[in-house]
Amino acid sequence: MGERRINVLLVDDDEDDYILTRELLEESVHGQFDLKWAQSSASALAMQEGAQEDFDVYLLDYRLGGQTGVDLMTALIQKGCKAPIIIITGKGDEQIAVEALKAGASDYLIKGNLTSSSLYRAILNALQKASLKRTIEDQHENLLEAERQRVMIESVGAAFFRFSQPLTGMVWGLQMLVESEDMEKRDRRDILQNCLEAATTMQDLVKRFQEAKDVRTSAYVDDVALLDANISSLENYSTD
Repeated sequence: MGERRINVLLVDDDEDDYILTRELLEESVHGQFDLKWAQSSASALAMQEGAQEDFDVYLLDYRLGGQTGVDLMTALIQKGCKAPIIIITGKGDEQIAVEALKAGASDYLIKGNLTSSSLYRAILNALQKASLKRTIEDQHENLLEAERQRVMIESVGAAFFRFSQPLTGMVWGLQMLVESEDMEKRDRRDILQNCLEAATTMQDLVKRFQEAKDVRTSAYVDDVALLDANISSLENYSTD
């Protein structure tokens, strides 16, 4: 955990529970905690938005007046909360536990079973899982970016290869016109017509390349999204 203090936000409308949580954290010999307290969902959301330093972990009581801790957790996540969230309840309820974990809670604790050690372990595990999740997400994004760049490079290479074909023909025709002194008028017209068609093809390629916008991701394997680049406006020119 190092020497950095762990910023914890407890959301609980019962002051006695706040005092108990504070004492449990103070008793911990493993970590150092800065505990903040919000007595309602509205206060918690306001503290999240106005916090000068992000909270490392959230402890949410399940019963919060007219709302539940799961409701608050959903609202926090929607507002961009990335920190792990632990739901705490006064009574053990398997249905509540399943609801909380499905909604994204890192853990589910029962107040009556809390000790300094168990609370510390729950916070530590939640932080470790969150760190691992961020690492996986970063690696996943790096994979997508690498694949995106690879596909774009291949597409650009294919487009330029296609572009070089009419360009080569046009250069050859112009060279013929410059070097030939006795070419018949009809032959000159045919060469110029070929050059015009080549220039038109290159113009169309440039236009299609500028319009290439459709780059999307697709899940080839469950839960693993790899880039599926479909630059539709270039397909006819990069596969010939």
